[in-house]
Amino acid sequence: MYVSSAMCADLKSVNAETCNMKKIIGIPGYKNYDTDFFGAGKAHLEFIATFGVPRILMPWEEKVDIDLLYLPGGLDISPDAYDEVPSFSTSNQDVMKEFFFRRRLPNYIKDTPIFGVCMGMQVLGAFFGSKLIQNLRNHPESEDRGETAHSVSVMNDDDIITHKGFKVNSHHHQGILASQLSDQLLGLYKTKVNEPNIEDDSLIEAFKHKKLPIYGVQWHPEDIYDKFSLAVMNKLLK
Repeated sequence: MYVSSAMCADLKSVNAETCNMKKIIGIPGYKNYDTDFFGAGKAHLEFIATFGVPRILMPWEEKVDIDLLYLPGGLDISPDAYDEVPSFSTSNQDVMKEFFFRRRLPNYIKDTPIFGVCMGMQVLGAFFGSKLIQNLRNHPESEDRGETAHSVSVMNDDDIITHKGFKVNSHHHQGILASQLSDQLLGLYKTKVNEPNIEDDSLIEAFKHKKLPIYGVQWHPEDIYDKFSLAVMNKLLK
């Protein structure tokens, strides 16, 4: 039986040996409609397994007792999530993930640490009131999953920022501008916006919630294991 840290608080029902088990990290299950696959990607599971035990969350589970919720990357989220009209470049919504974001994510927000990756970060941004640019035409993209594409620089200090800037991989065409970031969130890393119609702004590459144990990164740490993301995971699991 897997036991979360919350359950370990009741020492009458759980012995000390059981409480020393690894933390339980939940990841929403999703479906690949081309292969009829349901579950989670190998890279995400391996990354999660570095810190604890992966637990795939099923659509019918309203809330599971976990130590951390990990929101993976994926397809575009519905513009309706941030009250915008769909652009011609926004498509491919994932039915399973959309359902989780709308119906299950609110159950975890207040009392579960959350780490969002790429689309997972965008979902968190939208949840707290940020807007998304639906198509970044000139944003650098990695040719290979583990290849870096551009640098990020510090916006605001945080106790887990150990270096001022570094290179990240990139696989997205949507994002959150600094001017459109919710006032509930604090931008931590940013990069330049190379769009001809956008001036005097930056693209948010990492943020945290100002009060809740919630972080998001726009890149893919499951492929590059960057120091910042590793530190975020360790902090949230404490």
